[in-house]
Formats: sequence, C-alpha cells, structure tokens
Amino acid sequence: MGDDNSELEPGDLKFVDTNEDGVINDEDRTRIGNPIPDFTYGINAGLTFKGFQIDAFFQGSQGNDVFNAMKTHLYAFDETNKHKDMLNSWTPQNTNTSMPRLNGSDDNNTNRTSDRFVEDGSYVRLKNLTLGYNVPGRFTERVGIESLKFYVSGQNLWTKTDYSGADPEIGQVSTTNYLSRGVDIGTYPQAQVYTVGVKIQF
Repeated sequence: MGDDNSELEPGDLKFVDTNEDGVINDEDRTRIGNPIPDFTYGINAGLTFKGFQIDAFFQGSQGNDVFNAMKTHLYAFDETNKHKDMLNSWTPQNTNTSMPRLNGSDDNNTNRTSDRFVEDGSYVRLKNLTLGYNVPGRFTERVGIESLKFYVSGQNLWTKTDYSGADPEIGQVSTTNYLSRGVDIGTYPQAQVYTVGVKIQF
C-alpha cells in the first residue's frame, strides 16, 4: 500500500490527509461517528370500538451512527459472497458511482476503517401491533364464560430507516461490551413474529 495518494489510479478511493503532512498513515486517524443517540423514544397508542381493540407500540432512535462492519467483508476483493453494490463498481464506462474500481490486489487498502462504513442508524419501528375482538357478554354468559377475546398480534412489522444493513437496532443491543456498541458485525436481525390467540376467563 502506498503511503500517499500519488499512486492512485482512476476509480480508487482517496483518503483524507487529516494532518496535512502529505502521508496517509495511522497519524491521519480521527474520530468519526457516534453510537449514542440524541434520544430514543417509544409511543403507545390504543383504540377501542364496539368490542374491537387495536394497540400499537412504536419505538425509535434518533441521531446515532452505526459502523456497518459487514460491508468491510462484503466489499472485500476475494472469492466469498459479495454485496450487490459491487455490481456498480467504477469502470471507464461507469464513472458516476461511489463504488471504487475492482482491484484484486487492492494496493489502496480500500476496506480499511473509514467513514465509508459509518451510516445514520436512526430508525422508527412498529415494534408491536395487536388486533383483538371482545365477544359481547350477552353471548359468552350463555355458555358460562365471563369474557372471551380473540386476538392476532405481530412484532417488528415495519421499520423506517436509511441504514443499509439488515437491522439498525442491532447496533444498540450490546449491554456488556461498550466497545462494540454501534458496530454491526452481522448479528441476525430482529425477527418478525406473528401470534394468534384466544383469551378465555371463566
């Protein structure tokens, strides 16, 4: 790897010489991104009408960054599976792109840690949604039931985010290793869960 930008070829990434000494090395490293949100929030909403009931819980995070470490692997120039973004790599015929040229030797160390992999991790998510129906008492009393409710619920049904990884929420799940907070290493995303049930009270 060259220690300055003079050896770059068309389509290579150009890294910032932050201390302006003409050399790209460890002395140019600087703090980028912040995994701590400006704020997090949750909103509960409910509505009941003639025995029907709907309850929704939204949660979100605003102002935090996520280091998409998975892309350092999916963008690597090797024989493993790749990200679809690499189909848009720079070529002399495709110059309007943020993806560098394909280079098997990668003398430029393209996937070194940089703000290329830091993304806005803000999101809002419909965490829980429950739809229910309470059968009127005049019907349940005939069969000796005090109350009868049918319901269907879902978790993680909808997410709004600009984060390109599998799940913006996984950058905040670590409570034991604060050095990994805000780092997406490919943890399996939050699953969608659907539940159908009946609640009977005698």
